[in-house]
Amino acid sequence: MSKVIAENQENEGMRNPQRKRVERLVVAIAVVGTLVLISVFGNITDKLNALLNPNSSVYGVWVEQNVPSYSAERILLNQYGVTIKGRVVATHFRFNGSEISYTFGNRTLRYKMKDHTNTEMKLVSEPYYQPVFQLSEKHKNGDE
Repeated sequence: MSKVIAENQENEGMRNPQRKRVERLVVAIAVVGTLVLISVFGNITDKLNALLNPNSSVYGVWVEQNVPSYSAERILLNQYGVTIKGRVVATHFRFNGSEISYTFGNRTLRYKMKDHTNTEMKLVSEPYYQPVFQLSEKHKNGDE
């Protein structure tokens, strides 16, 4: 009887390394599959967001409010990117339906829409100064 038990334990000892390899392979496949699904899902949501909220819906000249007109900052958003004071500061910006963001140097600037018509936005990435900008009807959709 003890001889049979010893043989069974010996056989189980040989199967354990194979079982561990199979378990590790299954876990590795599950992890890779999950990462692929997350990547595909992220890509699909980005494309859907671009269809529902195209950047062109916020094209135009955005003028800083509640400051003298001679010192008001003007931001032009169009197909070429973001232009401030006649200089292109970013060749790409992102609009997700409620927020505009772009990278300028090593900073990411974010503006949150204040209304559902996307005609007013507030700078939210700066902690101390958060100006409000209004879309100029004269330059709506980047017609300068």
